Amino acid sequence: MREIWSQEFRGWPGTRYTAILDACVLFPAPVADALMSRHAAGLFAAQWGERIDDEWIRGVLRERPELDGQLQRRRDAMRRAVPDWEVSPLAYEPLMAGLGLPDMDDVHVLAAAIAVTPTASPQRTVRAVQKNRMAPAATPSSFAVSPATLFEAV
Repeated sequence: MREIWSQEFRGWPGTRYTAILDACVLFPAPVADALMSRHAAGLFAAQWGERIDDEWIRGVLRERPELDGQLQRRRDAMRRAVPDWEVSPLAYEPLMAGLGLPDMDDVHVLAAAIAVTPTASPQRTVRAVQKNRMAPAATPSSFAVSPATLFEAV
């Protein structure tokens, strides 16, 4: 597999954003490639976790089982392109119990985003999320952006 992303990491020091990449943007490949390229250019810092990797791989294999070996190679290439890709479960799992979203399967993504936000007070962030839980429509949009919105921002 040819890796199209720069191996020279230029992301963290001058970046404006850290984005948690969910399974829905790690595949399809063109979206992931665009995000990896922007990360390599230093426009934002990309992070995700093993659980997110497992989700996108499982999802693709349901539709395309013949891609089995290729997906692990792709996953490994993305990890090499983003040296600090992993948000450890030890960082986000303690936050999950206090969070709620309309789709509870996405709580780990929100918790990971909170865990890697260095400028926010964790207590204040969790309180804000809990407050927004009373208005479910506001909660996801407060923390999640579409790939198109992220592309415009960076």
